Amino acid sequence: MHLRVKRGPLNRIAAAVIVLAGTVSGASAGSVDLFDLAGNFDQSSFGSNGGSTQYAQTVIADGDFWSDLSVRLTNLPGNVGGTFSLDIYGVRNASLPGTGWAPDANNQLFTTILTHTGTGLEAFTVAPNLNVTSGAGYVFVLNTFLGNGAGSLGTLDNTTVRATDFNGPTDHYLGGEFLYSNDGRAITNSSTWFSRFGYNEDLAFQANFGTATPVPLPASLPLLLAGLGGLGFLSRRKKAS
Repeated sequence: MHLRVKRGPLNRIAAAVIVLAGTVSGASAGSVDLFDLAGNFDQSSFGSNGGSTQYAQTVIADGDFWSDLSVRLTNLPGNVGGTFSLDIYGVRNASLPGTGWAPDANNQLFTTILTHTGTGLEAFTVAPNLNVTSGAGYVFVLNTFLGNGAGSLGTLDNTTVRATDFNGPTDHYLGGEFLYSNDGRAITNSSTWFSRFGYNEDLAFQANFGTATPVPLPASLPLLLAGLGGLGFLSRRKKAS
């Protein structure tokens, strides 16, 4: 003889809660580090007074959470420095050598304004805290275009960005390309981008990826599970009597 257990509403709720309690994130995680390589050099010029107004780098996400990003800018100590923005975009297909990607102006994911103090080489670290797709392409942009209120760096300050492997024999980071634009305007999908692919160059940057943090369980969940278990026990006891 086989007993058939009838699933009531409480049983179904308890099962659903238990399934949710066991859900975790399981993506890989890694980092990209192009700082302090033998081929590092200062790419000039960068600024709103006649230099390249945007420098960009495409990146492959090595995890499903982009936790932090670091870049380096330099100029002659004693100069006035200035502001620039660091923006992260999704990518769009473009007619460029290398990855063929350019920033998708319709998919801006992060932006912040930073200030170079004019004291020589400076590192800037931001925490985008972005949920991303592991293995997908993204692009970060250093932007001094004045029209968006972000830029006051100028070539009079001899501002440069740190890059890698000038005309070198190898590409340190095959997952991305160094891009730049001299449009002198806000980024749109009609902006003219150029690639440093032929020189095996990349921006010198550090990017760390991790796994998306699971949503913490509510403190009341154990009490809910205990309550559901108690109701189930009482229900079985009532039927037995």
